[in-house]
Amino acid sequence: MDNLKKGCYAVGLLFVATLTACGADAPQSVDRAPSTAVTAPAPTASTIPTPPRATNVPCTTQGTSTDTLTAFGATFGSWSTHHQVDPGRGDFFLPYLNDGLDRYTRVVCTHGGRVVGYHLNFTPLISLSEAKRAYRRELPPDAILIYDTVASGCEHIQYRSAALARAFGDADPDGAADAAIILPANPEQQAAVGTIFIDASVRLNATPTGC
Repeated sequence: MDNLKKGCYAVGLLFVATLTACGADAPQSVDRAPSTAVTAPAPTASTIPTPPRATNVPCTTQGTSTDTLTAFGATFGSWSTHHQVDPGRGDFFLPYLNDGLDRYTRVVCTHGGRVVGYHLNFTPLISLSEAKRAYRRELPPDAILIYDTVASGCEHIQYRSAALARAFGDADPDGAADAAIILPANPEQQAAVGTIFIDASVRLNATPTGC
């Protein structure tokens, strides 16, 4: 969270497997030279590749503007067709809020040009339930809730979408979308949410550790 940006997640955006190999030496013939067998070492957690994840880069690749997605996961061309850029900054998008901030800030893309992360801002502040609904509206209709949990002062919400998996490909093969909402210090405070941090940085079912 840029100073408020989400703290590092247990990246696993999100799977570690441990494999073992075993075998026995083959008996050698007495009248033949023994063959030189090379036994591959058993793979370890450090050598097993993990699926590639979305890499945040400036949204310079436009992509098609006719993409069916228009918000999270959309091509930047489609995003730009449905969001008005702030004339003063290419990664901020209108409308302006009461405090002068934009509704969408820090918009970043994958190398393939799809929107993979941004801050969704609200002024005046909104309630937690309103924030959850606002986050869900950013996702495709087929998104299903994976978890909604609280850790280190944030409520973390993950959805999974087949449409996002198809759109992101190797950048986010599980189609996972995550949000972190900072919770108020006073639990009785109702209108307390000013920013929702949305991205694909936590692997499916891997709960982040904090904000």
